[in-house]
Amino acid sequence: MRLRSEQGDQEILELLKVMSRMAKSAKKIEEITEVMDNISFQTTVLTLDANILSAESGKSWDGLSSVKNSVRDSAEEMYFQFNLLLEEVSDMKRFVGEKALRTTKSKDFN
Repeated sequence: MRLRSEQGDQEILELLKVMSRMAKSAKKIEEITEVMDNISFQTTVLTLDANILSAESGKSWDGLSSVKNSVRDSAEEMYFQFNLLLEEVSDMKRFVGEKALRTTKSKDFN
């Protein structure tokens, strides 16, 4: 009986570790999505700036080129952040999958 109790305690500790790891991953995902949201907003503003500059006539091509570069930089940062997000989700799935596999392999406590 004591062995079963110790095994149950170990399972609870493993579950708490999984929950802690998932909470950390969720926080990191939240931070990444906030950066992506900010980049998206900045890109929208830059696009509006580009439309205004192009409407003003040909005298503002230097400004339009600058906006184009800023939009490109924002797109590159968005791509980088998106890949961070994918890595974090993949890590979380793998971690949870490993813990679930371990749990299904453990003995039945009934």
